[in-house]
Amino acid sequence: MELKSLSCTRCGANISERSLTEPVISCDYCGCIFLLSGNIQNEDRAIIPVPENMSINNQDDRFVLTYKWKSVSGIVLMIFGSFFLLFSLFWTSFTFSIGGIFAIFGLFFLFLSLFLIYMGIAFTVNKTIIRIADSILSVKFIPLFWPGAQNINVKEIVQLFVKRKEYNNKGNISYSYNIVALLKGNRSITLIKMIQEPEIAKCVEQQLERYLGIKDISIAGEYKA
Repeated sequence: MELKSLSCTRCGANISERSLTEPVISCDYCGCIFLLSGNIQNEDRAIIPVPENMSINNQDDRFVLTYKWKSVSGIVLMIFGSFFLLFSLFWTSFTFSIGGIFAIFGLFFLFLSLFLIYMGIAFTVNKTIIRIADSILSVKFIPLFWPGAQNINVKEIVQLFVKRKEYNNKGNISYSYNIVALLKGNRSITLIKMIQEPEIAKCVEQQLERYLGIKDISIAGEYKA
C-alpha cells in the first residue's frame, strides 16, 4: 500500500511510523483521518455473542439496540456517596452554626456527594438505546439524564471502531471503552463513552456495522480483543 501523505493535511504533523501498517490511520495530534491507497483487506473477525443485558430489534426499516448498564461501580459510588453525604451534612450544620468561610465548603461537599449518588444510580439503572430509522442513528439514555445523546446521519458514517481509555489512580489501572464513528470529510465523533465492559462495546460496534453494511477494517489505535 502507498501512503498518500506522510504529514497531516490539517495540522502538518508527521504521521507516526507505527500507524503505517493500518489501512486507516489518524493523526496523533488533531485526529484527522487518512486512507492508505491500495487494496484494503476486510478482517474476518469472530461474531461476538449478544450479552444477556443487551436486546436487539432488527427489522428492515428500523434497528433498535438496548443494553442495561448494571455497573458494579454504580453500587460503589452510591455507598461512597451516601457516607460522604452524611459527613457533608454534619460538616455543613457545624460550620453554619459557627459561621465563617468554611460553610461554603460544606455546600460544595453536599453538591459533590449528591452528584456521586446520582452517578451511582445512573450506572445501576440506566439503559443506552441506539436506534436507526429514516437514515438517522440516534443515541439516548434512560431513565435518568446522561450527557451524550445525539443524532447522526448514517450516510456520513464511514467506519466504526472501539477505543480503550486508561485511568491510572495511584497505580490502580482501570479502563473504559468508547465507540467512535469515522465520518466523511476526515471527521470523527464519539458515539458512546465510558462503556465499562469491552464485550459490550465490541458487540455494539459489530451489530451496527452489520446492519449498516459497513465492512470492518482495521483502524490504527482501535481496541482489539
